[in-house]
Amino acid sequence: MPVFTKKNERELHEFLYNICAIHDADIESILYDYKSNCLKLTAYNVLYKTGIVFAFHDVKTILATAGNEIGDREAIVGLIAHKDTSDLLKYLAECTFDPDASLYFLMETFSGDLLHIVSQSVAIEVSPDAPAASDR
Repeated sequence: MPVFTKKNERELHEFLYNICAIHDADIESILYDYKSNCLKLTAYNVLYKTGIVFAFHDVKTILATAGNEIGDREAIVGLIAHKDTSDLLKYLAECTFDPDASLYFLMETFSGDLLHIVSQSVAIEVSPDAPAASDR
C-alpha cells in the first residue's frame, strides 16, 4: 500500500488520476480515530469493481460541508490533492496547519457535499475485484 507525503506529492497526483478509480466511487464509510489521529475513508467503484481505502494520518483539519445540489450524497464526483488551500481557508478563521508541510484533499459528491482533509500523509489501498460492502 503506497504512502504519500508532501515530499512525493507528484506521485500522489499520478496515483489518484491513473490508478486509484476513486472518481464515481461510492463512499461506504468514514471513520475518525481520535487516539491515533487517523481518518479512514472506504469507497467502492462499482464500474471497476474496485475497493479503495484511504488512511489519512496525523490529521490537522477535517471539514465537511453539505451541498445544495440534487444528487447522490455517496457518489464521489472528484478527489483532488490541492496545492492551493484558499477553498479551505474560506471556512477557517485561522490556518492551523503548515500548507508547505501538509497534504490538502478536497472531495466532492454529486450532491455538492465537500469534504476537506488536511493531513501529514495518506496511505491508499486499492483492491481490484473486491466485493462491495453490501455484498460482504
